Amino acid sequence: MTEPGRRALVPYLWLNVTLVLVAALWLALHLAFDSGGSVAPGYLIGLCALAIVSVPVGVAGALPTLNPAARRFWRGLRVTAVLTTAGWGIAVVTIMLDPPAPGIAPRLSPLASVPIVCGVLAFLTVVLLLPLGTRSHAERLRYALDGTTAVLAGSVFLWHFAIEPLFLEDAPISEIALLAIAVASLLAGVVLTRLLFGRDSPVDRPAMYLLCGAQLLGAGSGFATLVYGEQGKLGAAVLAVPVAALAMTGAAVRQAYAPHLPPPDRSGGRIPFVVFPYVAVAAVNGLLLLVANDGQAADRHVRTVVIAAVATTMLVVLRQLTVLSDNSRLVTHLRAQEMRLQREATHDALTGLANRALFSSRLHSGDGATVLLIDLDDFKTVNDTLGHAVGDQLLRAVAAALRQATGDRGLPARLGGDEFAVLVPESACADAVAERLLDALQRPLLAGAHPLLARVSIGAATARPGDRAEDVLRNADIAMYAAKARGKARLVHYASGMEEPVLGQMQTGGELRRALDEGELTLFYQPIADLATLRTIGVEALVRWRHPERGLILPAEFIPAAERTGLIVPLGRWALHEACRQLVAWTAELGEAAPHKVGVNVSGHQLQDPSFPAEVSAALAASGLAPDRLVLEITESAALRGGAIMAGLHELHTLGIRLALDDFGTGESSLSLLFAFPVAILKLDRSFVTGIEVDTAAGAPDEARLAVARAVRQMADALGLDTVAEGIENPAQAARLRELGYTTGQGYLLSRPLSPGDLVASLRPAGGDPETRVPAGPPATASRTR
Repeated sequence: MTEPGRRALVPYLWLNVTLVLVAALWLALHLAFDSGGSVAPGYLIGLCALAIVSVPVGVAGALPTLNPAARRFWRGLRVTAVLTTAGWGIAVVTIMLDPPAPGIAPRLSPLASVPIVCGVLAFLTVVLLLPLGTRSHAERLRYALDGTTAVLAGSVFLWHFAIEPLFLEDAPISEIALLAIAVASLLAGVVLTRLLFGRDSPVDRPAMYLLCGAQLLGAGSGFATLVYGEQGKLGAAVLAVPVAALAMTGAAVRQAYAPHLPPPDRSGGRIPFVVFPYVAVAAVNGLLLLVANDGQAADRHVRTVVIAAVATTMLVVLRQLTVLSDNSRLVTHLRAQEMRLQREATHDALTGLANRALFSSRLHSGDGATVLLIDLDDFKTVNDTLGHAVGDQLLRAVAAALRQATGDRGLPARLGGDEFAVLVPESACADAVAERLLDALQRPLLAGAHPLLARVSIGAATARPGDRAEDVLRNADIAMYAAKARGKARLVHYASGMEEPVLGQMQTGGELRRALDEGELTLFYQPIADLATLRTIGVEALVRWRHPERGLILPAEFIPAAERTGLIVPLGRWALHEACRQLVAWTAELGEAAPHKVGVNVSGHQLQDPSFPAEVSAALAASGLAPDRLVLEITESAALRGGAIMAGLHELHTLGIRLALDDFGTGESSLSLLFAFPVAILKLDRSFVTGIEVDTAAGAPDEARLAVARAVRQMADALGLDTVAEGIENPAQAARLRELGYTTGQGYLLSRPLSPGDLVASLRPAGGDPETRVPAGPPATASRTR
């Protein structure tokens, strides 16, 4: 229910409060100054209060967040309100048409009693239809015994004070009115019993207490008519009815404001001490003593026996209470342990949020609910740079922001690692929750002593009828990865067909695992040449996949799947060992004609592994390759991921391995990186090479790209770094680069990526003059697809 809808119920509550005050004021004035006047206005106030009740109760019965049992209860309560209003209306009309004698309170006519009794019976029915929940046979038996005790005690008092005097004294009150009082009293006992002994009612518990109070007022007004005479009858009728109506209206408003999802049990396992059956025993024994001491009812011998029996009963009850007190402490301790274990099984220990098990169980029965799957962007960098303790504090801070953004609109959970989720019962509220979270994360979160900015990618998916929990989570996961692909720190809703690229990557990942195991991967090598002589001085290793059905597959088709599935780490390890082994084999076969260096691309996932430097040393030792002949090519974004990666890069530099910044100028370029990062080579990205030659159509080169290429070369000279120009596709580009001072380059002008055998053939002296060799085929579109 929306907030404006809730606020619309509040005026009904204040109107009932006003009517209670008006009724009290009228009653006080009537009794003090005008006891002989008409009582119709007082009864009319009660009729207005009852008429108001049906509106908020009806709204409560239409709440979409309630389960069917709760909605059935509130709809039944509306029937009770309508019938009671009708009966009281008949009573008011009767008083107006046939006013009672002065000083005599109006009698409830049989015609007015019928709808009142029917309404009370309707409420009794819906209360008894409330589910008991999961209980053992022993619990059900105790529940039945406690309820029977309550009803029996109420019945005894009704018989003694109301029904028996009716037949013995021919009292002027109608039999049907007494029946209404009796039923109301019995109903109050049933409601009290259910509240005291039922812990899992689908109706909001504070709302049930208010309803119980309303029924007790209805029953109590009947006793007041018998105990306090005519003034008691008038006061009960005028004041008790609007107060009971106020309690019912308050219950409906409370239900509308109740949380949509059941809140966690914060009682710590406390077992309430149930005293109602003992109060009933004490009350009946008190009544027995009262009857026994009536001289007309029994002689002294009978009174003595009764007093002894009552005393014995009370002693046994007191002994039982002491035993129950000890048992209650023991059971409370055991229940506290049980609740703690249950909470640990359903809640995340670090953040206190719901865990995956609880989240899935709520989602399983949540048709129409929306799942927001939330993943922290680049969270691993925090762990690598600041440590896991700070990472845990950041997760707690994000969980707190998630709780605040969710409010009472849903169930926040931590599914594992840096992945969170929110189950929102009303799909219309999902976007608002996501936007509040994104807005909250625009400000730094305090993780210990570190103010950190946390960005999240959010995928949203709505449960359709028949969807399983895993289906909705999968759709939200697909949308979340789409959010990451679109730039992170945003919300993306799942749409049909969105899973095809992701599922394709997953399928490719499975096939890639098999390809690694069965040796379907191979390395091609693109020469890096001297731009003056066009002689090959080094090579860059580029992975290819010889698929048994699809033929040769370029990296652009399977590297994203390898990154997403984590296979990039074993793939990179294999490529490193294979490239080192191949260069040593070429050196043994070709001698001086062999390439001097081999470049191997390294992913950010590999760099994040603290054992990566040791892995590189093992590859060099296994192949016998000198460290200075290996070049590790790293992107700028990977180098900027954190201090742990930077420490590993410095360790590699200490081993004598040369490090190159690949695709320089296209990533998160930072000049400070050139000082912090032990770089030896800058590889100018092909996007700055395209267009620097003279364009015959335009008659001028691309001045912006030309300026970048010139600046990179000048900066490299000043810092003592080597440069390699990528993506050279025609002689004019090579000539312009030579003018700018570039001495080495790679691209399709020089050679396309070659298999090991083709590269050997091109390097043999008998293979032809490399300066006259012209490659065939179209130019590459990106360095990753070479």
